[in-house]
Amino acid sequence: MKVYYDLDCLLHNPPHEILSGRLVPYLESPDRVRRIKDALTKSGSFELHLPEQDWPHDVLHYVRMVHSEDYVNHIKNIYDEWVAEGGDETLGNVSRPPGHHAQDALCGGYCYFNNAAIAARYLLEYRDSGALAILDIDYHHGNGSRWPMFGLESRFDRRGFVAAQQIFYEDPRVLYVSLHADGDYPYFTGSADERGAGAGFGFNHNFPIPRRACTDEVYCDMLQQAAGMIKKHPIHYLIVSLGVDTYQEDPICDFLLTARCYPRIGEIIASIGKPTLFVMEG
Repeated sequence: MKVYYDLDCLLHNPPHEILSGRLVPYLESPDRVRRIKDALTKSGSFELHLPEQDWPHDVLHYVRMVHSEDYVNHIKNIYDEWVAEGGDETLGNVSRPPGHHAQDALCGGYCYFNNAAIAARYLLEYRDSGALAILDIDYHHGNGSRWPMFGLESRFDRRGFVAAQQIFYEDPRVLYVSLHADGDYPYFTGSADERGAGAGFGFNHNFPIPRRACTDEVYCDMLQQAAGMIKKHPIHYLIVSLGVDTYQEDPICDFLLTARCYPRIGEIIASIGKPTLFVMEG
């Protein structure tokens, strides 16, 4: 006799359940499957098989013929929703390459995919989170996250160079705030008068800071202003493009921040008081 089993059956393993008013170890445990499998194998009378990887049928189709669509979706998604609602409100992501210079079809500045923008899109579309903010504190302006994309369907902006619709420049659901060096890479973006476009006008705020004059005090004062601006908006999540190339000994940058400044930066960001994801940049 052939007997089929699936290793995924071992994954569902709650630690406890309530039985007659008492908290006890979960009784319907994965150990049941292990013991049955071992007994069948030991008997020598059964052929044990894992599920076929190329099973041609959509199993969920038949599940939905028995159970309601809402119920199936609830069971399928509830774990991710519980984790999102009950998990840590501050998360960090240490990854490379960085991403905030990556535009829709153009890489640059060591960046190939825009990690902060991808996280924002996930929150907007999959989590249906409503408004959120991206706070970019990298030394360089995050032209990929906000500035119009260079592309084939283009227009000439007021400075005469070619630009096309970018990731969030016309999206009022995303408030973009950037502190960065004035006049450094990527050179042609990041001025204070870039405010967004269309429905997104007023949701883009740049704080260009003079190079070689940005001390701890200057930077924290600017960051306080940026945080105050974010607090005025009804956002649900904050994504921080975390660049530490603002440090005074960075080999290619010209800010003068000391190590003592960074805990203060963290305190100012924490004062915004929203669930926050830190995404590593430069």
